[in-house]
Amino acid sequence: MTYDSSSSPDEQKTSSDEQKASSNVVPFPGDVQYPHVPTVPSIPSADALPAGYRALPDGIYYLEQDDLGDEHPVHLCSTVAVIGLCRRSDSKGWGRVVDVVDPDHRTHRVLLDEPLFNSAPAALLRPLLDLGLQIDKGANVKKRLVELLGAWRPKQLFVRVSRAGWVDDDFDTFALADGSIVGRKESIFDQDIGTIGKAARAKGSLEIWRDTIAAPCAGNPLMLLAVSQAFVGPLLAPLGLDGGGFHFRGASSCGKTTLLRIAASVWGAPGYVQSWRATDNALESAASSCSSALLALDELHQVSPKVAGDIIYMLANGQGKRRMTPGGKAGSCESWHVALLSNGEISLEEHMASAGKKTHAGQEIRLIDIQADGRRFGAFDHLHGETDARLFAEQLKQAAADGHGVAGRLFIERLTGNINRLGNMEKVVNHFIETEIKTHNLHPEGQMLRVLKRFAVAALAGELATTWGLTGWNKGEALAGIFDVCGSWIKERDAASAGRIAAVLERTRMYLSANPNNFSPLETDGGVDGWREDGWFYIRPEAWSRIHGAEGAEDVARLHKAANMLRTDKGQTLQWRMGRNTPGRPRVYAVSIRVLDA
Repeated sequence: MTYDSSSSPDEQKTSSDEQKASSNVVPFPGDVQYPHVPTVPSIPSADALPAGYRALPDGIYYLEQDDLGDEHPVHLCSTVAVIGLCRRSDSKGWGRVVDVVDPDHRTHRVLLDEPLFNSAPAALLRPLLDLGLQIDKGANVKKRLVELLGAWRPKQLFVRVSRAGWVDDDFDTFALADGSIVGRKESIFDQDIGTIGKAARAKGSLEIWRDTIAAPCAGNPLMLLAVSQAFVGPLLAPLGLDGGGFHFRGASSCGKTTLLRIAASVWGAPGYVQSWRATDNALESAASSCSSALLALDELHQVSPKVAGDIIYMLANGQGKRRMTPGGKAGSCESWHVALLSNGEISLEEHMASAGKKTHAGQEIRLIDIQADGRRFGAFDHLHGETDARLFAEQLKQAAADGHGVAGRLFIERLTGNINRLGNMEKVVNHFIETEIKTHNLHPEGQMLRVLKRFAVAALAGELATTWGLTGWNKGEALAGIFDVCGSWIKERDAASAGRIAAVLERTRMYLSANPNNFSPLETDGGVDGWREDGWFYIRPEAWSRIHGAEGAEDVARLHKAANMLRTDKGQTLQWRMGRNTPGRPRVYAVSIRVLDA
């Protein structure tokens, strides 16, 4: 595989010091360079080349001996250099990393798989010719060149990576979507970077991004959440977390698309934002390209409501479909960790309902629905001197086009230097959750805890970016803004839950009132629907499903429990195990008789 790694002759004349002083180049420790703009490889020294070859400014020569033993240089090809060997982190997939200079003096880097060196010369040379390598004519020229490439085995070793994200579980080296590598290990990206990789290239400086994107987030909780969520991706794998994120729901032109664009600016240009209107395969590829970073998806209504829920599971769980190889064997499948942001005029629940589908709690906690048009100015609270929200949004969109892709790189660089502080990061997450539980008097059950953790990790990411000097926000600003959004979500959830609770309690009340004879006393085999004693109905699971129809049994039971109408065993179970005097001691739903007066 090759990737675009070219620089013009004029660009190559720019010195390192001049590049550092340029307003659109971010200096990294160790002079980390973007691989799509490498310098021309230096002419290999005599020691670097295998014996019998020499490199000069116009290319590679073979030293041919005449009958008297004198050496005569014979030109083989234009400049080419095998700069290192490579292999995957599992010590498989060996190959060689080769730099080629084309006739326009542009440098290209290509990875040649090791089996090519035992194949026909044409197969080995074809990718080099495609990149502009010029080979002299002559009966032995190609043979000599193949021998050179086969014998050229530098000591430099690269880790070969096939998707964006952390190179391995050391969490000290990161491959960005554009093929850039940040970290300690020499690595090379072996896939075509695609459209997302091209959009992920950096433009502008951190100062430009901080002044035009991060600064206007102050006083705007939804913007603080969006940008903080953009920094979450690199934290997922180190903290052992699954992917997922937030869906901004609101009317057209409320600013929800702007939220995605400013978040995407952490990693790349506006084109980094992808559309929901894509096949499963395309979304898998997009997730792989955005692994350990942000996957931003625009306009939920463009995906079929029949498959939307399954896609949410797939993206958040980080595992694509396993497909068969042409030989009929099970092939490999894509994998990733992504922080998600989505938007649309309706919620996931409403979208799926349009196709007769019901959302499950697992989908709702993987993509949390956030109202994006209920702030003072649509999605915004503070316009920072602009006269209306539309102009403010246009200003942000232009800023995202002018400066992007820098903050994400620097966040990774800072994170690799603080990876030994994961314990402190987990304490921040836990403190956020505990504070929200106390503030809103929440019951700390599993699903609520998972939602709170998603908010908490976003708050952590925003505070880390601030501590590391990336955002310019005040300490605690991201935390306070995300507290605000989380509180609004809890209130909206409580209001929705109150209506659902009333509906399911009424359904239970009506059924029990109409069918009292379906319940028998304890210490019997039970009636059609279960048992009854003073104060309690014990409802068989199959009867529970008949009463509440298509609604999930656990969801309905959870709503009864929230209304203090359900008695359960210890632990996370929502059922009650009958006593020893009841034959078989079945598990049932134990509903308080008070439900008849609800």
